[in-house]
Amino acid sequence: ETIVAVCDYLDGEEEGYLNVAMPAEFLTQVRQYDYRIFMPYGREQLDAGWGKTRGFYEAMNKDVCDFEVLEVKCEVNNTNYIVVNNIKTYLNSPEEYGFVYKSTIGSYDIFEYTRLPVQ
Repeated sequence: ETIVAVCDYLDGEEEGYLNVAMPAEFLTQVRQYDYRIFMPYGREQLDAGWGKTRGFYEAMNKDVCDFEVLEVKCEVNNTNYIVVNNIKTYLNSPEEYGFVYKSTIGSYDIFEYTRLPVQ
């Protein structure tokens, strides 16, 4: 239910496709619900032994959220939104690294990364 609500919220934010980094617990369901949402990593990250994708998955799923690291990952992977479980500790200020808080749905905070070049 929370995944659907997050997808619906993001769907209303912009036209066209969205690049969104999501927590591990969302990976197997998001693309089934909303084809417009692309993620910089996918369900293969949940399989033991799979090669990791440039550290984005690991950065998103640590107990402490480091927005300085996430800024670099969003820039490299052209990712304009992140969804973070809000029980995490934030190591630094999201705003300092170009993230704007948009909404909380359930226990997830949604941030827009605002420093991507206009396409």
